[in-house]
Amino acid sequence: MSFAYPRIEGFVSYKNPKGAEIGREGFAVHRLPNARVTRAWCEMDEKNLVRDATWTVDDNWMPIDGFVRVSLGGRIAGQCAYRFEGHNKVYCDSHGTPGPISGHMSQVLTSEKPYQFLGLHPLIADGQICAVRGTTAPGETRGINAITCSYSPDGETGLTGLPIDIKVVYFGPEEVNVPAGTFKAEKFGIVWQPQWPPAMYWVTPGDFIFLKETWSVSGLMCELMSLKGS
Repeated sequence: MSFAYPRIEGFVSYKNPKGAEIGREGFAVHRLPNARVTRAWCEMDEKNLVRDATWTVDDNWMPIDGFVRVSLGGRIAGQCAYRFEGHNKVYCDSHGTPGPISGHMSQVLTSEKPYQFLGLHPLIADGQICAVRGTTAPGETRGINAITCSYSPDGETGLTGLPIDIKVVYFGPEEVNVPAGTFKAEKFGIVWQPQWPPAMYWVTPGDFIFLKETWSVSGLMCELMSLKGS
């Protein structure tokens, strides 16, 4: 007996400039009748970081809810749950260990502009911000009003509800070769912070599944290693 809803699952490798794997990410995306549920786990060897994240978007890629937990060196660094009320309000409930954020915090964040994205730092999520930008008007940069759990490149600090304006440009279609295969892809550039150069992303058309990323800030080149489902 097969499951009622389609599922796409894959595995990503994080590689340093020498091509050595220093982290990895597994993910699964369920396509429900009016929503997509994504789960991801991430490991980063140098920081002994483990991230577990899950989130839901509607059929227009708008965020509904999410949860993230990060551990560092075998200890929980923090966790945060998010619930969006409409498109202009989000409730955040977080708990952190001693550090910049300590103990329990509850937030209610509002915005005149709709919240379009919840950034919890897995690369499969970054593909979904490309979906929010869309593939019209190649070369045009658009701002995405978002909430993230952390402003740091690796997403291990903060772990609360943080507003962020992300700039995304669509370059156009391009074929890309990764260990998972050769794909017709869509290429995007994402500027996470004004002081950072853009990260280059390649994703699949339609489902916007992550294929490849290069970014000078992290020095990593991340690639999709395997993919199954449809």
